Amino acid sequence: MHRDSCFLGSPFWLSSSRLANDWIDAARDREAGRTDKPIAAGVVSVGLARTVSLVLAVLAIALTLPLGPAATAAHLGFMGAGWAYNAGIKSTPFSVAAYVVGFGLLPFVVTLALPTPALPAAWAVVAAALLGVSAHFANALPDLEDDRRHGIRSTPQLVGVQVSVALIALALVAGAAFVVVGSGAFDVLRLVGLGLVVVVAGMCWWLGASRPPTRLLFRLIMAAALVIVALLAVSGRQLIA
Repeated sequence: MHRDSCFLGSPFWLSSSRLANDWIDAARDREAGRTDKPIAAGVVSVGLARTVSLVLAVLAIALTLPLGPAATAAHLGFMGAGWAYNAGIKSTPFSVAAYVVGFGLLPFVVTLALPTPALPAAWAVVAAALLGVSAHFANALPDLEDDRRHGIRSTPQLVGVQVSVALIALALVAGAAFVVVGSGAFDVLRLVGLGLVVVVAGMCWWLGASRPPTRLLFRLIMAAALVIVALLAVSGRQLIA
């Protein structure tokens, strides 16, 4: 029941956050000619997107309630970081902080939802926060130049493409290393996972340093992130402090 609620709530929240990002950015997206976005293209109204976004956020919270008050509070913190990012932090030099806080709270949702709630291990929190760093820079890469022209001065815009890609690679490798070393389980599965992340991170760094960002780069980053998520998932009770 608890796990089902967690997995059911996540898609609602992700959809809500995406819609919120689009309706908040509707004016800028129209100015930038983002016809790939339904709101900017006029296919969906801002009012409808806002309403659906809020309804989905409420559903995400409702589906988290069976996890218990502590886990729900951690989930609310994660959601709050996302809303704060959409509402304005994303345009500041502190944009990455919202991802660090939000992703860093995810292990709390898992361990606080246990029959006997417990705090997560420090290594799991650090690994999740590093995953947030890589997610933030990866998410910003495709629109880096457009965002800069529209006056956004978030962390990725300030450091540029090559530094962003280097930080993504470092965050991915460090995140995987924290999971393997922190869990203390040096089995074949975890070592292969760490090796895959190192190889993919190296490819990401090489691609980012040698050419403009492409969808291939983004897919590679997401593949490495999924490996880290899988490594966290198989850690089981080692996630508990």
